Amino acid sequence: MIAVAEMLIGMAFECAAKAIFIGADNTIVDDKKRWDEFTRGHDLAWYVGRTPIGKTLTPAEQSLLGRLQEAIEWRGRYPSSKKEPNLHMQASSDQEFEGWEDLWKRLLEEMPYSPLKPPT
Repeated sequence: MIAVAEMLIGMAFECAAKAIFIGADNTIVDDKKRWDEFTRGHDLAWYVGRTPIGKTLTPAEQSLLGRLQEAIEWRGRYPSSKKEPNLHMQASSDQEFEGWEDLWKRLLEEMPYSPLKPPT
């Protein structure tokens, strides 16, 4: 279950980073070649690195993004990697997952929209 939670958190990071990127340069949506390159893969460090918080990422945060990327690509769905068959899913430790909430809050501060208020 932890790997699935990491996969979903990683996907949320990916979507948020892409939204920030597109919010800053929405011309990418109209350029098929750029769009295809932009949406290929799940390199969270690359996506988050291109947001305003990218220059302030610590090595621990970059490692966390790598772990979340791994969860998106395979650990959240399969027992072992297709690319590296000898690599098997390992349970995450608290240290590997530590800091995701703080990083998430920093990333959300850069979102180009105001959250909707729930209806009353």
